Amino acid sequence: MKYSFLVFLGAASYGILSTIAKLSYDAGFSAADATSGQMLIGVIMLWGIVLFSERKTKTINATKSEAINLMLMGIPVALTSIFYYQSVQLLPASIAILLLFQFTWIGILFEAISKKQMPSKAKIISVVILLIGTVLASGILTTGLEEFSTKGIIYGLLASVAYALFIFFNGKTTIKISSAKKTSWMLTGATLLTVIVYPPIFLFNGAISEGFLVYGIPLALFGAVIPPFLFAVGIPKIGVGLSSIINATELPVAVLASSLVLGEMVSSIQWTGVSVILFAMIIPSVVESKIKKRKLAVVSK
Repeated sequence: MKYSFLVFLGAASYGILSTIAKLSYDAGFSAADATSGQMLIGVIMLWGIVLFSERKTKTINATKSEAINLMLMGIPVALTSIFYYQSVQLLPASIAILLLFQFTWIGILFEAISKKQMPSKAKIISVVILLIGTVLASGILTTGLEEFSTKGIIYGLLASVAYALFIFFNGKTTIKISSAKKTSWMLTGATLLTVIVYPPIFLFNGAISEGFLVYGIPLALFGAVIPPFLFAVGIPKIGVGLSSIINATELPVAVLASSLVLGEMVSSIQWTGVSVILFAMIIPSVVESKIKKRKLAVVSK
């Protein structure tokens, strides 16, 4: 439960991003500023934390090949941000997060293919309920998809695939270094790709003096520092499938934030969908917890 809670907190942090990004756009900054700023500020923060926290203790360092592998694992992180912020720019924040949210069933599909076995009944039931909740929460039953940008929808779906890959690779890593170092190397790889796609012109075009850091620092904290670190600790312990389901926390957090902060209209049907999603998210954790208790009871006998 402890590791599930860490993944929960990481997902909740990601849920705040779309609202912060929308506020930065309203302030005159671009998706390129948000993406490159999040990664560059985030990687500086993370390496600063590593240097400060481990300065007086001897810790295991990554080998050259391990560092390269971790940096490659950062590519899906970069792609998620690149695609997601483009989606947020073209769609309401609540819809962009719904599209990103499709990583739940994509992640379980990746895990099933990797293990060459069907997901548990609890996970399958959970995903079905999640998809029903997604349809309700999206609002497409009343507005229809034609109301939204096709390009924005494509960007959102690409972000969901990239995010599912991030969770999948995160759950497979067995490199024995601290979670802070592991996250720092991953974010270094993500930052390198991001600055190639979006050079950090915010450093030179006066954006900082115009207040960009008011948005850039929260974007870095909630998008590049807190979630990857918590995921690096929690996902390897609870598995990719369960992590994908718990990450559904992003959706209600994002919808709530977009409603309270941005004033986006959220109907009663959409709130019902959010409630359904939260219910679906709990099912696998409860079932797996009961199974473990039964196994422990059998062993103790």
